[in-house]
Amino acid sequence: MNATQLIWIIVAIVVVLIILGLVLYFGRRKQAELQRARAEELRRNAQNDALDAQDVEAKAARADADAKQAEVDAQRLRMEAGGRHEQADTVRARSEEQLRKAERLDPDASDRHPADPPVAGDDPAAQDRPVSQDRPVGEPAQRRDDIPARENPRHP
Repeated sequence: MNATQLIWIIVAIVVVLIILGLVLYFGRRKQAELQRARAEELRRNAQNDALDAQDVEAKAARADADAKQAEVDAQRLRMEAGGRHEQADTVRARSEEQLRKAERLDPDASDRHPADPPVAGDDPAAQDRPVSQDRPVGEPAQRRDDIPARENPRHP
C-alpha cells in the first residue's frame, strides 16, 4: 500500500465520519422538533382538559344549586300541602257539622245517612229501599244519636 492509497483511505474515513456526524446531527435535530411539537400538542390537550374540567365543575355546581332549589321548592310544597290538608279537614268538619245539624232539625231524618257505610248486621238490600220501608209503619225514625253505642259504630 502506498501513501496515496493510504491518504485516500483516510480521506474516505473522514468523509464517512463527517457524513455520519451530519446524519446524527440532523436526525437529533428532527427528533427534537418532533418532541417539541408533541409537547406543544400535549400542552394544548392539557389546557382543553382543564377547561373541560372547569366546565364540568360549573355544571356540577349548577346541578347542586338546582337540587337545593328543588329541595326548597319541595319543602314549600309540603308546607302548602299541609295547609291545604288542614283546610280540607276544616271544610270536611264544617260539612259534617252541618249534616249533623240538618239531621237534628229534620223531623224525617233516618237513623243513617245514605252516604254512611253500612253498620254490621244491616240488610244490604235494605240500603236500596227508602228508610220508611226499614221500619214498621207508624214508628218514628231514629236519629243516630239515639242509637245505643253497641249498635252505632260511630260512637266510641
